[in-house]
Amino acid sequence: MVMSSPQYEANERNIALFEDLLKAFRVKFGPERESAIHERPYGLSATAEWTTENLYVAVSPVTQTTSSLGFGFRPSR
Repeated sequence: MVMSSPQYEANERNIALFEDLLKAFRVKFGPERESAIHERPYGLSATAEWTTENLYVAVSPVTQTTSSLGFGFRPSR
């Protein structure tokens, strides 16, 4: 299952949504296994993962000032 925001959201909006999702998911699933935010010349990217739930949140760059936020559950291996 994957859910995502519109493709061309402003980076500022997506990083705020990313941080809000992390806070909410921490309450429900505990601390994430890892998380990172990168602001590079080609755009914003961010990731967070919870191992026990196979849950992830990711921000992917679209342009230098816009990005797409998505989250979902990966199937168990």
